[in-house]
Amino acid sequence: LEPMHRERLRRALAAPSSLLARYVVRHSDYWSDARRAGRLDEVARHFAASGAARCSAAMRAALAEKPGGLLRRLKRERASRACVFFPFSHLVGLMPPLYFDKDGSIVDKSDAGEDLFCLK
Repeated sequence: LEPMHRERLRRALAAPSSLLARYVVRHSDYWSDARRAGRLDEVARHFAASGAARCSAAMRAALAEKPGGLLRRLKRERASRACVFFPFSHLVGLMPPLYFDKDGSIVDKSDAGEDLFCLK
């Protein structure tokens, strides 16, 4: 690894009991690639902002999430925060609400499970 990437890893592992250090160690194969080590800052910000360190169930879930999936999810969340919601009140009632499952696919309300999102 280049010195810059070694420094990022060293900072991530500086507090061995931290959630970030445990995550990096658990997924060390992923983070040993220099191209990926550059994205450790994103993960560090995520863990610093999350309350996962205070909740054992959330901590287990955070540690179990694979790095590639976590980085994709963080990217989607950043993109959705950048979107502005504009209500079109003149279109209300022109079409029935759309229901989405947790994967984002449109489903019939009767076929959907508990993980249901509605766009009205």
